[in-house]
Amino acid sequence: MQMQTPEYVDQYMRDFFNGNTRRVDEECLRSMIDVTLRNMIHTTGWLPNTEERCELLASLLPDMLMDMIANGEIDHTVGDGWVITYLTNIQHTQEYELEDLTEYLDIILEGVPRITINSLQDLVKLVDKFVANSKESYLYPVSYVYDPIAMMSCGFFPTTDNMNNKNSDTYFVDYINLMDYSSIDFWSSNSTQFEEDCNVSDRLKLLTKQMRWKYSTLQQHKTNAIETADSLPLLLQAPDMLYKGSKRPITDMSLFRSSISLRTSSPIPQGNLVTTITLRNAKVNVIPVTRYAAGMSKGLYYNNRPANICGTFYYHEPESTTLLSFNTYRVYKNKHEACQDLDPSYARLFTKYTGIKSGQSVYYDYFNGYLPGDLMMTPNEAFAAYKEDSDIWDKEMVDALPQVKHMAGTYLGLYAFEDKLDQPICLAAKKLGIDVVVLTHMVGRFQVVTEVLDTRSIEDTFASLVYTF
Repeated sequence: MQMQTPEYVDQYMRDFFNGNTRRVDEECLRSMIDVTLRNMIHTTGWLPNTEERCELLASLLPDMLMDMIANGEIDHTVGDGWVITYLTNIQHTQEYELEDLTEYLDIILEGVPRITINSLQDLVKLVDKFVANSKESYLYPVSYVYDPIAMMSCGFFPTTDNMNNKNSDTYFVDYINLMDYSSIDFWSSNSTQFEEDCNVSDRLKLLTKQMRWKYSTLQQHKTNAIETADSLPLLLQAPDMLYKGSKRPITDMSLFRSSISLRTSSPIPQGNLVTTITLRNAKVNVIPVTRYAAGMSKGLYYNNRPANICGTFYYHEPESTTLLSFNTYRVYKNKHEACQDLDPSYARLFTKYTGIKSGQSVYYDYFNGYLPGDLMMTPNEAFAAYKEDSDIWDKEMVDALPQVKHMAGTYLGLYAFEDKLDQPICLAAKKLGIDVVVLTHMVGRFQVVTEVLDTRSIEDTFASLVYTF
């Protein structure tokens, strides 16, 4: 009789693996997990709740997988080497020390032929093979890489968590830009992702021992960039594919174009945020924009657009060849200011969605102009502006850092701080008959950007795009 896997195990597998186990024998893993849990509960008499069981699974599964590899029950190549990446990612939990895990992986893979990249010559030979293959593929198991940045410049990216996603963390970009490790640790220290462990430089130093790398062709990186706005691979390999100013990926927005799309051959005046042109014998306002998505109903932060969502966001992009046309609009510095103008219950609304009261946060220092508009600050300036005590850094330590200006939005907790105000602003503007809300000082992950919120339906906003070629 086949063992029935409990629902909490199924849910854990779905959540934890996120589809990466499609080529792994999931039934085998589920059975091992189930038996282990049942035996432990039977032996100890402990009756854990669902959350406790999931925590237990997180601590048990790595040991199970490593034992299965060591005993030959699972081939390390299964799932294009997925198991290696999973075990490497355990470094993000508190159960394992980084060096200990790396040493254990070395032990269980003993006897397996390993790839060593000791020089540029080794890397060139490797690149030739993968370019000839001309498709996305994985390189593993790797024992040593002489220069991780050179690897990435050639199209290979590490598969470790937070080093291969669409919003590559600022610490990783800083590493690519050759920032010293102490400064990387400082600028990462207030990231919510690293509250428990701000010393991210330890993870970066282990890139030379990264066991699995993903290779993508330049065309694949370009396609991914247009869908996700991830510009890092193009910055390293093809900077001409990025807008010169914003460094975002160049896109013609053809995804949203059809045979009936609006077109204009008229020159667009430069220098103005919003300008007026004649389109089909009528005067309309336009703003150059760009948008990144994998589909018409998709966005950067969702796969399928919820039916009740109000509005569509674009980036203002002065170099774009695509314009958004509209009749009515308002321009605000940020969502705080938009709320203040659009909704009479602003104070209650802002407190409800952000959890802070007027004058209570570093956010108000930024809103009131006490901080630089672009948030480019030295470590000393950012440390002085931060409103909470640091358990990790003191003034003497910060004084010792190179005082080079860096975008301080994430450090100060301002990145994405206002996102919960999107829907209230959109609904309030739409109620007042405002087509577009332009927000000129929105704190992004890497820079302060101008966002364009179209309050119209998704069908109407895409039909209002104007192509200039």
